[in-house]
Amino acid sequence: MSMDIVELKPSLLDDLKKLYKNLEKDNNNDYNVTIKVEQKSFRAHSVILKLRSGYFRNLINNEIRRMANMFNRRITLEISDMNSEVFASCLKYIYTGEFSLPGDNDFLFDLFIAAETLKLIDMVDYLQNYFIQNKTKWIEINLIRVYQISLNSISFNELQVHCKQIIDRDPKFIFLSDSFPTLEGSILLDLIKRNDEFLTEIKIWRHLTDWVHEQEPPINRDTQNWNPSNIIDFEERIRDFIPHIRFFTISSDNYYSCVRPYKDILPQKLVEQLEKFYLVKEATPPPNALPPRTPRRLRRNISTYSMRSPTEPTTPTEPRLQRNPSRALAKVPIVVNRPSSIRVKPISSIINIRQMRRISHWIDRVESGDISNDFFLLAKGTWDNLSLFSGEYNHVHYQRRIMNCGTFTIKEVEVFQIRRNIRTA
Repeated sequence: MSMDIVELKPSLLDDLKKLYKNLEKDNNNDYNVTIKVEQKSFRAHSVILKLRSGYFRNLINNEIRRMANMFNRRITLEISDMNSEVFASCLKYIYTGEFSLPGDNDFLFDLFIAAETLKLIDMVDYLQNYFIQNKTKWIEINLIRVYQISLNSISFNELQVHCKQIIDRDPKFIFLSDSFPTLEGSILLDLIKRNDEFLTEIKIWRHLTDWVHEQEPPINRDTQNWNPSNIIDFEERIRDFIPHIRFFTISSDNYYSCVRPYKDILPQKLVEQLEKFYLVKEATPPPNALPPRTPRRLRRNISTYSMRSPTEPTTPTEPRLQRNPSRALAKVPIVVNRPSSIRVKPISSIINIRQMRRISHWIDRVESGDISNDFFLLAKGTWDNLSLFSGEYNHVHYQRRIMNCGTFTIKEVEVFQIRRNIRTA
Protein backbone atom coordinates (compact mmCIF):
# COMPACT_ATOMS: atom_id res chain seq x y z
CA MET A 1 0.00 0.00 0.00
CA SER A 2 1.55 3.26 -1.15
CA MET A 3 1.46 6.33 1.00
CA ASP A 4 1.67 9.97 0.00
CA ILE A 5 4.61 11.83 1.49
CA VAL A 6 3.93 15.26 2.91
CA GLU A 7 6.89 17.66 3.07
CA LEU A 8 6.79 20.70 5.34
CA LYS A 9 10.27 22.05 4.61
CA PRO A 10 9.56 25.70 5.45
CA SER A 11 8.93 24.88 9.11
CA LEU A 12 12.11 22.80 9.26
CA LEU A 13 14.14 25.69 7.84
CA ASP A 14 12.51 28.09 10.27
CA ASP A 15 13.50 25.85 13.18
CA LEU A 16 17.11 25.72 11.97
CA LYS A 17 17.17 29.50 11.70
CA LYS A 18 15.88 29.75 15.27
CA LEU A 19 18.59 27.33 16.38
CA TYR A 20 21.18 29.57 14.72
CA LYS A 21 19.74 32.67 16.42
CA ASN A 22 19.84 30.95 19.82
CA LEU A 23 23.60 30.38 19.45
CA GLU A 24 24.14 34.12 19.82
CA LYS A 25 22.45 34.25 23.23
CA ASP A 26 24.85 34.49 26.18
CA ASN A 27 22.85 32.08 28.36
CA ASN A 28 22.53 29.44 25.67
CA ASN A 29 24.23 26.15 26.58
CA ASP A 30 22.72 24.09 23.78
CA TYR A 31 25.91 23.62 21.77
CA ASN A 32 28.85 21.25 21.86
CA VAL A 33 31.42 22.90 19.55
CA THR A 34 33.40 26.10 20.02
CA ILE A 35 35.19 27.42 16.95
CA LYS A 36 37.95 30.01 17.36
CA VAL A 37 38.65 32.27 14.38
CA GLU A 38 41.10 35.12 14.95
CA GLN A 39 40.00 36.71 18.24
CA LYS A 40 36.37 35.58 18.08
CA SER A 41 34.66 32.39 19.28
CA PHE A 42 31.62 30.84 17.61
CA ARG A 43 29.23 28.25 19.00
CA ALA A 44 27.84 25.41 16.92
CA HIS A 45 26.42 21.88 16.92
CA SER A 46 28.67 19.07 15.73
CA VAL A 47 25.84 17.17 14.05
CA ILE A 48 24.93 20.15 11.84
CA LEU A 49 28.55 21.02 11.06
CA LYS A 50 29.29 17.44 10.03
CA LEU A 51 26.14 17.20 7.95
CA ARG A 52 26.69 20.44 6.03
CA SER A 53 30.48 20.68 5.73
CA GLY A 54 32.95 18.04 4.61
CA TYR A 55 35.71 20.12 6.19
CA PHE A 56 34.08 20.04 9.63
CA ARG A 57 33.13 16.40 9.23
CA ASN A 58 36.79 15.41 8.96
CA LEU A 59 37.95 17.91 11.58
CA ILE A 60 35.42 16.84 14.22
CA ASN A 61 35.88 13.12 13.59
CA ASN A 62 39.65 13.51 13.95
CA GLU A 63 39.19 15.50 17.16
CA ILE A 64 36.85 12.87 18.61
CA ARG A 65 39.34 10.11 17.86
CA ARG A 66 42.14 12.15 19.39
CA MET A 67 40.30 12.75 22.67
CA ALA A 68 39.05 10.00 24.96
CA ASN A 69 35.70 9.95 26.78
CA MET A 70 34.10 12.60 24.58
CA PHE A 71 30.56 11.99 25.82
CA ASN A 72 29.09 15.21 27.26
CA ARG A 73 32.29 17.08 26.48
CA ARG A 74 32.58 20.07 24.22
CA ILE A 75 34.91 20.23 21.24
CA THR A 76 37.13 23.25 20.61
CA LEU A 77 38.34 23.87 17.07
CA GLU A 78 40.65 26.56 15.72
CA ILE A 79 40.62 27.83 12.15
CA SER A 80 43.55 29.89 10.90
CA ASP A 81 43.96 31.93 7.72
CA MET A 82 40.31 32.99 7.69
CA ASN A 83 38.68 36.30 8.54
CA SER A 84 36.21 36.09 11.43
CA GLU A 85 33.56 38.10 9.54
CA VAL A 86 33.94 35.79 6.56
CA PHE A 87 33.54 32.75 8.80
CA ALA A 88 30.43 34.28 10.40
CA SER A 89 28.84 34.46 6.94
CA CYS A 90 29.76 30.83 6.28
CA LEU A 91 28.36 29.67 9.63
CA LYS A 92 25.09 31.48 8.92
CA TYR A 93 24.91 29.70 5.56
CA ILE A 94 25.56 26.32 7.21
CA TYR A 95 22.52 26.76 9.45
CA THR A 96 20.15 28.77 7.26
CA GLY A 97 21.22 28.32 3.64
CA GLU A 98 21.46 32.12 3.38
CA PHE A 99 24.31 34.59 2.97
CA SER A 100 24.61 38.21 1.91
CA LEU A 101 26.34 39.56 -1.19
CA PRO A 102 28.35 42.55 0.09
CA GLY A 103 29.43 45.38 -2.15
CA ASP A 104 33.06 44.77 -1.19
CA ASN A 105 34.38 42.48 -3.94
CA ASP A 106 37.52 41.60 -1.99
CA PHE A 107 35.42 40.42 0.96
CA LEU A 108 33.15 38.49 -1.40
CA PHE A 109 36.15 36.74 -2.97
CA ASP A 110 37.47 35.86 0.50
CA LEU A 111 34.03 34.39 1.21
CA PHE A 112 34.30 32.36 -1.99
CA ILE A 113 37.70 30.97 -0.92
CA ALA A 114 36.42 30.22 2.60
CA ALA A 115 33.41 28.36 1.18
CA GLU A 116 35.78 26.10 -0.75
CA THR A 117 37.95 25.56 2.34
CA LEU A 118 34.88 24.53 4.36
CA LYS A 119 33.61 22.40 1.43
CA LEU A 120 30.33 24.27 1.09
CA ILE A 121 29.86 23.08 -2.47
CA ASP A 122 26.58 24.83 -3.36
CA MET A 123 27.91 28.12 -2.02
CA VAL A 124 31.12 27.72 -4.05
CA ASP A 125 29.19 26.98 -7.24
CA TYR A 126 26.90 29.97 -6.76
CA LEU A 127 29.70 32.44 -6.02
CA GLN A 128 31.87 31.10 -8.84
CA ASN A 129 29.07 31.70 -11.34
CA TYR A 130 28.30 35.08 -9.74
CA PHE A 131 31.87 36.30 -10.22
CA ILE A 132 32.02 35.08 -13.82
CA GLN A 133 28.69 36.64 -14.75
CA ASN A 134 28.90 39.90 -12.80
CA LYS A 135 32.49 40.67 -11.82
CA THR A 136 34.56 40.31 -14.98
CA LYS A 137 36.05 43.80 -14.70
CA TRP A 138 37.11 43.14 -11.11
CA ILE A 139 38.59 39.79 -12.18
CA GLU A 140 40.59 41.53 -14.92
CA ILE A 141 42.00 44.04 -12.43
CA ASN A 142 42.85 41.26 -9.94
CA LEU A 143 43.63 38.66 -12.58
CA ILE A 144 46.90 37.39 -11.13
CA ARG A 145 45.48 36.72 -7.68
CA VAL A 146 42.25 35.20 -9.00
CA TYR A 147 43.96 33.01 -11.59
CA GLN A 148 46.61 31.66 -9.24
CA ILE A 149 43.99 30.83 -6.61
CA SER A 150 41.82 29.14 -9.24
CA LEU A 151 44.70 26.72 -9.90
CA ASN A 152 44.60 25.45 -6.31
CA SER A 153 41.30 23.55 -6.42
CA ILE A 154 39.31 21.55 -8.94
CA SER A 155 36.22 23.29 -7.52
CA PHE A 156 37.47 26.51 -9.16
CA ASN A 157 37.69 24.97 -12.62
CA GLU A 158 35.09 27.26 -14.24
CA LEU A 159 36.80 30.34 -12.84
CA GLN A 160 40.14 29.02 -14.05
CA VAL A 161 38.76 28.60 -17.58
CA HIS A 162 37.33 32.13 -17.43
CA CYS A 163 40.71 33.55 -16.39
CA LYS A 164 42.48 31.64 -19.17
CA GLN A 165 40.07 33.14 -21.70
CA ILE A 166 40.88 36.64 -20.44
CA ILE A 167 44.62 35.93 -20.62
CA ASP A 168 44.30 34.45 -24.10
CA ARG A 169 42.33 37.47 -25.26
CA ASP A 170 44.80 39.97 -23.83
CA PRO A 171 47.86 38.91 -21.79
CA LYS A 172 48.54 42.58 -21.05
CA PHE A 173 46.15 42.24 -18.09
CA ILE A 174 48.89 40.12 -16.50
CA PHE A 175 51.90 42.23 -17.45
CA LEU A 176 50.34 45.57 -16.50
CA SER A 177 48.97 44.39 -13.16
CA ASP A 178 50.24 45.93 -9.93
CA SER A 179 50.53 42.34 -8.67
CA PHE A 180 52.85 41.31 -11.50
CA PRO A 181 55.82 40.61 -9.15
CA THR A 182 53.68 37.98 -7.36
CA LEU A 183 53.10 36.01 -10.56
CA GLU A 184 54.36 32.44 -10.44
CA GLY A 185 57.35 31.84 -12.70
CA SER A 186 55.74 28.92 -14.52
CA ILE A 187 52.79 31.08 -15.59
CA LEU A 188 55.08 33.87 -16.77
CA LEU A 189 57.18 31.40 -18.74
CA ASP A 190 54.10 30.03 -20.53
CA LEU A 191 53.11 33.57 -21.51
CA ILE A 192 56.55 34.43 -22.87
CA LYS A 193 56.59 31.19 -24.87
CA ARG A 194 53.58 32.38 -26.85
CA ASN A 195 54.14 33.20 -30.51
CA ASP A 196 51.61 36.02 -30.80
CA GLU A 197 52.63 39.65 -30.37
CA PHE A 198 50.67 40.72 -27.31
CA LEU A 199 53.40 43.25 -26.42
CA THR A 200 56.49 44.50 -28.21
CA GLU A 201 59.54 42.39 -27.48
CA ILE A 202 61.32 45.16 -25.60
CA LYS A 203 58.30 45.61 -23.31
CA ILE A 204 58.26 41.87 -22.63
CA TRP A 205 61.96 42.05 -21.76
CA ARG A 206 61.47 45.05 -19.47
CA HIS A 207 58.61 43.37 -17.63
CA LEU A 208 60.63 40.18 -17.30
CA THR A 209 63.65 41.94 -15.80
CA ASP A 210 61.36 43.90 -13.46
CA TRP A 211 59.81 40.62 -12.32
CA VAL A 212 63.24 39.06 -11.70
CA HIS A 213 64.40 42.08 -9.71
CA GLU A 214 61.31 41.91 -7.44
CA GLN A 215 61.56 38.23 -6.50
CA GLU A 216 62.71 37.44 -2.97
CA PRO A 217 65.25 38.55 -2.05
CA PRO A 218 65.11 41.64 -4.32
CA ILE A 219 68.15 42.33 -6.49
CA ASN A 220 69.63 45.82 -6.93
CA ARG A 221 68.33 47.44 -10.14
CA ASP A 222 71.62 49.22 -10.79
CA THR A 223 73.53 46.55 -12.71
CA GLN A 224 76.75 48.58 -12.52
CA ASN A 225 76.81 48.03 -8.76
CA TRP A 226 76.19 44.29 -8.87
CA ASN A 227 78.48 42.00 -6.96
CA PRO A 228 79.21 38.40 -8.10
CA SER A 229 76.37 37.09 -5.94
CA ASN A 230 73.87 39.42 -7.66
CA ILE A 231 74.98 38.17 -11.07
CA ILE A 232 74.62 34.51 -10.06
CA ASP A 233 71.18 35.02 -8.48
CA PHE A 234 69.82 37.02 -11.41
CA GLU A 235 71.17 34.54 -13.96
CA GLU A 236 69.55 31.62 -12.13
CA ARG A 237 66.17 33.34 -11.99
CA ILE A 238 66.09 34.37 -15.65
CA ARG A 239 67.84 31.35 -17.19
CA ASP A 240 64.70 29.48 -18.31
CA PHE A 241 63.26 32.60 -19.96
CA ILE A 242 66.25 33.60 -22.12
CA PRO A 243 65.68 31.03 -24.93
CA HIS A 244 62.18 32.42 -25.49
CA ILE A 245 63.07 36.13 -25.81
CA ARG A 246 63.30 37.25 -29.45
CA PHE A 247 66.33 39.48 -28.98
CA PHE A 248 66.97 39.96 -32.70
CA THR A 249 63.64 41.74 -33.14
CA ILE A 250 64.65 44.46 -30.65
CA SER A 251 65.93 47.74 -32.09
CA SER A 252 69.58 48.70 -31.62
CA ASP A 253 68.64 51.66 -29.41
CA ASN A 254 66.55 49.48 -27.11
CA TYR A 255 69.21 46.80 -27.09
CA TYR A 256 71.83 49.29 -25.95
CA SER A 257 69.70 50.88 -23.22
CA CYS A 258 67.69 47.89 -21.96
CA VAL A 259 69.42 44.62 -22.87
CA ARG A 260 73.14 45.36 -22.94
CA PRO A 261 73.25 46.32 -19.21
CA TYR A 262 72.36 42.66 -18.52
CA LYS A 263 74.99 41.14 -20.79
CA ASP A 264 76.74 39.53 -17.80
CA ILE A 265 73.77 37.22 -17.24
CA LEU A 266 73.29 36.35 -20.93
CA PRO A 267 75.04 33.37 -22.57
CA GLN A 268 78.35 34.54 -24.01
CA LYS A 269 77.59 33.15 -27.48
CA LEU A 270 74.29 35.05 -27.56
CA VAL A 271 76.03 38.31 -26.62
CA GLU A 272 78.54 37.83 -29.45
CA GLN A 273 75.75 37.13 -31.95
CA LEU A 274 73.82 40.19 -30.83
CA GLU A 275 76.81 42.51 -31.06
CA LYS A 276 77.59 41.24 -34.55
CA PHE A 277 73.96 41.72 -35.56
CA TYR A 278 73.86 45.31 -34.31
CA LEU A 279 77.38 46.41 -35.26
CA VAL A 280 78.08 44.70 -38.59
CA LYS A 281 76.38 46.24 -41.59
CA GLU A 282 73.86 43.92 -43.31
CA ALA A 283 74.38 41.24 -40.65
CA THR A 284 71.46 38.84 -40.28
CA PRO A 285 70.19 36.92 -37.24
CA PRO A 286 71.69 33.46 -36.72
CA PRO A 287 69.73 30.48 -38.15
CA ASN A 288 68.49 29.42 -34.71
CA ALA A 289 67.09 32.87 -33.83
CA LEU A 290 63.38 32.92 -33.06
CA PRO A 291 61.28 34.72 -35.69
CA PRO A 292 59.24 37.81 -34.81
CA ARG A 293 56.02 37.20 -32.95
CA THR A 294 52.99 37.07 -35.22
CA PRO A 295 50.52 39.98 -35.06
CA ARG A 296 47.36 39.14 -33.19
CA ARG A 297 44.19 38.67 -35.18
CA LEU A 298 41.17 40.82 -34.51
CA ARG A 299 38.82 38.69 -32.48
CA ARG A 300 35.36 38.02 -33.82
CA ASN A 301 32.29 38.85 -31.78
CA ILE A 302 29.58 36.45 -32.89
CA SER A 303 26.29 38.07 -31.99
CA THR A 304 23.27 39.73 -33.55
CA TYR A 305 23.79 43.27 -34.77
CA SER A 306 21.10 45.76 -35.73
CA MET A 307 20.45 46.15 -39.45
CA ARG A 308 19.66 49.83 -38.85
CA SER A 309 22.07 52.49 -39.98
CA PRO A 310 23.18 54.66 -37.05
CA THR A 311 22.55 57.91 -38.91
CA GLU A 312 19.82 57.23 -41.49
CA PRO A 313 16.14 56.66 -40.64
CA THR A 314 14.53 53.46 -41.94
CA THR A 315 11.10 55.06 -42.36
CA PRO A 316 10.02 58.61 -43.28
CA THR A 317 8.55 59.12 -39.81
CA GLU A 318 11.46 57.71 -37.80
CA PRO A 319 13.70 60.43 -36.29
CA ARG A 320 17.34 60.54 -37.36
CA LEU A 321 19.66 59.29 -34.62
CA GLN A 322 22.13 61.86 -33.35
CA ARG A 323 25.64 61.37 -34.70
CA ASN A 324 28.28 60.74 -32.04
CA PRO A 325 31.40 62.98 -32.01
CA SER A 326 33.51 60.32 -33.71
CA ARG A 327 34.89 59.65 -37.17
CA ALA A 328 34.49 56.56 -39.31
CA LEU A 329 37.68 55.57 -41.17
CA ALA A 330 37.88 53.06 -44.01
CA LYS A 331 40.69 51.31 -45.85
CA VAL A 332 39.61 50.24 -49.33
CA PRO A 333 40.41 46.52 -49.68
CA ILE A 334 41.10 44.35 -52.68
CA VAL A 335 37.77 43.54 -54.28
CA VAL A 336 36.80 39.92 -54.94
CA ASN A 337 34.91 39.33 -58.19
CA ARG A 338 32.14 36.92 -57.44
CA PRO A 339 28.64 36.53 -58.89
CA SER A 340 25.88 37.26 -56.45
CA SER A 341 22.12 37.11 -56.77
CA ILE A 342 21.48 38.87 -53.47
CA ARG A 343 23.20 42.01 -52.29
CA VAL A 344 23.83 41.71 -48.55
CA LYS A 345 23.13 44.85 -46.52
CA PRO A 346 25.96 46.01 -44.27
CA ILE A 347 25.16 45.03 -40.69
CA SER A 348 27.11 47.94 -39.28
CA SER A 349 27.04 50.24 -36.29
CA ILE A 350 29.83 52.46 -37.68
CA ILE A 351 29.07 53.33 -41.32
CA ASN A 352 25.78 53.91 -43.10
CA ILE A 353 24.46 53.29 -46.59
CA ARG A 354 25.66 56.67 -47.86
CA GLN A 355 29.22 55.91 -46.70
CA MET A 356 29.03 52.44 -48.25
CA ARG A 357 28.06 54.08 -51.54
CA ARG A 358 31.07 56.41 -51.30
CA ILE A 359 33.46 53.49 -50.66
CA SER A 360 31.94 51.66 -53.63
CA HIS A 361 32.56 54.73 -55.79
CA TRP A 362 36.22 54.84 -54.67
CA ILE A 363 36.64 51.24 -55.74
CA ASP A 364 34.94 51.78 -59.10
CA ARG A 365 36.64 55.15 -59.63
CA VAL A 366 33.33 56.88 -60.33
CA GLU A 367 31.70 59.92 -58.79
CA SER A 368 28.08 58.78 -58.65
CA GLY A 369 25.76 55.85 -59.18
CA ASP A 370 24.34 52.93 -57.25
CA ILE A 371 26.32 50.62 -54.98
CA SER A 372 27.85 48.07 -57.34
CA ASN A 373 29.55 45.96 -54.67
CA ASP A 374 28.32 43.58 -51.98
CA PHE A 375 29.53 44.21 -48.41
CA PHE A 376 29.92 41.31 -45.97
CA LEU A 377 30.70 41.96 -42.29
CA LEU A 378 33.37 39.41 -41.28
CA ALA A 379 34.44 40.58 -37.84
CA LYS A 380 33.56 43.22 -35.31
CA GLY A 381 35.64 44.42 -32.35
CA THR A 382 35.06 46.93 -29.58
CA TRP A 383 37.54 48.93 -27.52
CA ASP A 384 37.99 46.22 -24.86
CA ASN A 385 39.09 43.48 -27.26
CA LEU A 386 41.17 45.42 -29.77
CA SER A 387 44.27 43.46 -28.84
CA LEU A 388 45.75 44.03 -32.30
CA PHE A 389 45.77 47.81 -31.83
CA SER A 390 45.90 48.08 -28.03
CA GLY A 391 42.75 50.16 -28.44
CA GLU A 392 44.75 53.12 -29.75
CA TYR A 393 46.09 54.46 -33.05
CA ASN A 394 49.62 55.86 -33.06
CA HIS A 395 51.18 57.47 -36.11
CA VAL A 396 54.49 55.65 -36.56
CA HIS A 397 55.28 54.15 -39.97
CA TYR A 398 53.14 55.85 -42.62
CA GLN A 399 54.16 59.24 -44.01
CA ARG A 400 50.62 60.63 -44.03
CA ARG A 401 48.45 60.64 -40.95
CA ILE A 402 44.92 59.32 -40.99
CA MET A 403 43.78 62.41 -39.08
CA ASN A 404 45.39 65.69 -38.08
CA CYS A 405 46.75 64.21 -34.88
CA GLY A 406 49.39 61.69 -33.93
CA THR A 407 47.17 59.47 -31.84
CA PHE A 408 43.53 58.75 -31.14
CA THR A 409 41.48 56.13 -29.33
CA ILE A 410 39.86 53.37 -31.36
CA LYS A 411 36.33 52.70 -30.10
CA GLU A 412 35.22 50.05 -32.58
CA VAL A 413 36.48 48.20 -35.66
CA GLU A 414 34.51 46.38 -38.33
CA VAL A 415 36.13 44.20 -41.00
CA PHE A 416 34.25 43.82 -44.29
CA GLN A 417 34.83 41.72 -47.36
CA ILE A 418 33.74 43.61 -50.49
CA ARG A 419 32.76 41.54 -53.51
CA ARG A 420 32.11 43.05 -56.91
CA ASN A 421 28.60 42.26 -58.03
CA ILE A 422 29.17 40.89 -61.54
CA ARG A 423 25.52 41.51 -62.49
CA THR A 424 26.15 45.24 -62.22
CA ALA A 425 29.83 45.30 -63.25
